[in-house]
Amino acid sequence: MTPAPDTNVAPLHGGDDNEPPIHRSPPHNTEIEAALLGAILTNNRAFDRVGDFLRAEHFFEPVHGRIYAAAEKLIEQGQVASPLTSSISSKRTRRLPRSAAGNTCSTSPPRW
Repeated sequence: MTPAPDTNVAPLHGGDDNEPPIHRSPPHNTEIEAALLGAILTNNRAFDRVGDFLRAEHFFEPVHGRIYAAAEKLIEQGQVASPLTSSISSKRTRRLPRSAAGNTCSTSPPRW
């Protein structure tokens, strides 16, 4: 297999180069997605490390992508992105269901 001209990633094929590409689900880990969002919403400087390459559509869980997009918009406007401000921003644009906007990235301690 040879890499595509614009990248160093070789396409997935079966055993023969003449076979069509194998379609697989991309790797995903929703817990890591949630942890990344929590880090960004807790410390907006964490966005500086991923903002150049990470896009909302890269998230496997659609609600995580919408939360990321809301945080990205706030941070790029020079505002603070936190669980509260992201929730308010998302509710204004009606992009998140109420339960997702309020509970996905909660920083409150668990109730035992």
